[in-house]
Amino acid sequence: MVMFEELRKEIESGLRVFIDEAGKEYGLRKNARMLFEGLKDFILRDGKRIRPMLFLLGYLGYTKRRKIDRKKLIRSAIAIELLHDFFLIHDDIIDRSDYRRGKLTLHKMFNKSLGLKHADGTGSMLGIAAGDMLYSLSMKAFLSIEEDHELKIHAFSQFINAAAYTCLGEYDDVKAGLSDIKKIKERDVLNIYTSKTARYTFECPLVTGAILAGCARKEIVKISKMAILLGMGFQIIDDMGDLLLTSHEQGKTAYSDLVESKKTLLVIIAFNKMSSLGKKLFQRSFSKVNKSESDIAKMVELITKTNAPISCLKKAFSLICSSKSLASSLKCKKEFKNILLKKIFDPLNAKIEKLHSRL
Repeated sequence: MVMFEELRKEIESGLRVFIDEAGKEYGLRKNARMLFEGLKDFILRDGKRIRPMLFLLGYLGYTKRRKIDRKKLIRSAIAIELLHDFFLIHDDIIDRSDYRRGKLTLHKMFNKSLGLKHADGTGSMLGIAAGDMLYSLSMKAFLSIEEDHELKIHAFSQFINAAAYTCLGEYDDVKAGLSDIKKIKERDVLNIYTSKTARYTFECPLVTGAILAGCARKEIVKISKMAILLGMGFQIIDDMGDLLLTSHEQGKTAYSDLVESKKTLLVIIAFNKMSSLGKKLFQRSFSKVNKSESDIAKMVELITKTNAPISCLKKAFSLICSSKSLASSLKCKKEFKNILLKKIFDPLNAKIEKLHSRL
């Protein structure tokens, strides 16, 4: 779709211009060059830009304005991408990750720039500060759009709420990582998915964009419900990809969730379906900090022996179908609804088909 690609180009350009202007305004280029260069590199790495795109679809799909300041609109849209990068930087520190989007994580980049050891904590401290900088910049960028004051306050409140829910989801996720797998319930995992993925990846951009456009409250409620269902389905599909797709197909290391002992919905459902012996064997490998290839192979075997992959795929399909039904009934402009259906839902349905073929 031509319009989709044009919007994507505007987002990429907006990110580049924004970080350059922020570098000048706060003197980063002169007084904190490593911070500026690190942030610029991190922000401009290849990404899907799904959040700013959804914001634009939410706003342009409902606005009645004939004249729109595109620069300010795009600047508000990229606020959610900046918020996303803030969370990624902090997540990488929490997870002690080495790579993000094919390059060193930001805190590891800082260590390298300073000539420090790979595991030195200085990079993490600087990474936290860099993430906080992006959080502040995202707040400023969000308020750039020219719109009614009350609409901006309402939308900004939703933006802050999404950030708060994501932090809560991260807290619950870390806490779940310390809990015995036998104590984690399916609803606990779905609550984390709602907070960490659904709210800020799908609901926040669509809802805040629509609110700024003056969308009716009843329609906002429908958008919110659609986005939450979409987000949960999206995360379950992502979990399935970790098990069934190659590293090349998913753009990240295969079985990384198992390597990191993540208690995904797939893992919880599979574990609950295993025999007593199966649970003992699974826990023996799953609880290891450093897992061997045989550990990974054993866990994959135990999971695939259950019908958990089929159960998860069915749940994801049901969530996506329900979400798509709501999306199809939205009253937004046809061209923007079509982008949502073809660029968001169609790829997810295609991925479900691919995953199903691997079972």
